Amino acid sequence: MKKIFWGMLFVFFNFTLTFGSSKLGLIPDFVGYLLMLSGVAELRGESECFVKAKPALIVMTIISLLFYIADFLGFGDTNSVILVMIINGLIVAGNLYSTYMITYGIKEMETNRQTDLAAERLMYMWKVRAMFTILTYLVLFIPILSLICIIVSLVFAVLYLIAFNRSRKLVEQFQLES
Repeated sequence: MKKIFWGMLFVFFNFTLTFGSSKLGLIPDFVGYLLMLSGVAELRGESECFVKAKPALIVMTIISLLFYIADFLGFGDTNSVILVMIINGLIVAGNLYSTYMITYGIKEMETNRQTDLAAERLMYMWKVRAMFTILTYLVLFIPILSLICIIVSLVFAVLYLIAFNRSRKLVEQFQLES
């Protein structure tokens, strides 16, 4: 689960250097998705949800790698707002689906192991983050509402990662005790 945690950190937070029309992502999403992919592969025996997350993570890895290369070469900028919105919408959907599958997989692990893995709190944080992430796109053309949604989404991304880290530590503790 440590790989999934670090992968989520890479995916949730973007730091980019811009050089003219070229961009260099300091924390590339594709590296995060690769880490998450490796993490769900390790947990595939724990829940079918981890297996279901794999195809989405593969697609997200490929898409984010292509965008990383395009941005680096200066081809990432486009004048088509609609195209950018559609692509970003698909990326958000893939991200939400894969993180939901991972979160639900932890919930199933909690049930199967009959031990507390703090899955309920993790699921709550995921739901609030997902809701505000989706709302950000729905109110995109109302700047102040969009900004509020982005800020709340960011706060809940951090809270989700904190909750995920707690669940991760509980899983590790359970594995040590077993």
